[in-house]
Amino acid sequence: MEVSEHLIRVERTARYFVLGDIQRASQIWIACHGYGQSARYLCKQLKSALELGHAVIAPEGLSRFYLSGFNGKVGPSWMTKEARLQEISDYISYLNALVEELGPSKHIHVLGFSQGAATVSRWIAAGSVNLKSITLCCGLLPPDLDLRLLKGVLKDLKILMLHGDQDPFISKEKVEEQLRAFNNLEIAYQVLWHSGAHE
Repeated sequence: MEVSEHLIRVERTARYFVLGDIQRASQIWIACHGYGQSARYLCKQLKSALELGHAVIAPEGLSRFYLSGFNGKVGPSWMTKEARLQEISDYISYLNALVEELGPSKHIHVLGFSQGAATVSRWIAAGSVNLKSITLCCGLLPPDLDLRLLKGVLKDLKILMLHGDQDPFISKEKVEEQLRAFNNLEIAYQVLWHSGAHE
């Protein structure tokens, strides 16, 4: 007899970190961390947003793991290759619920670092949230997203890409390939390079 796989929906408790006063902020930044990166730490890294009267929300991926061995520091992840489509669906629902909690009057910007760049890209592709801008930091739109289908969503967004010129994970060629795809579809963007690695 073969083993069969089944799915069941369960309620989860997700956590997120906030920097600044969400109620009084003129703009809200939703920042999605990279693989194993602390959402709390990412929030602190964006403290300069407070000087502009903005607030930062850093949701944490729904899966956690020990970064080294079986104890010590714990890091989160948005997804892995296992049950991939369900994990994507779950984090899209989670991010949508987070925006619903903010209310409709907020100006929302998203930033994704590394794995978080793919996360926010897939979330935007789902098309259920009204955003002002997207910043992809040390990350790209994932290859499974069809840019032609996304053009209608992306053309209304301010797109900023930030990359290190010595990034061991994302080569300059990969970035340039994505920029060519944007150019071919007449999608406006800005790209900034810094001297550094995956940071």
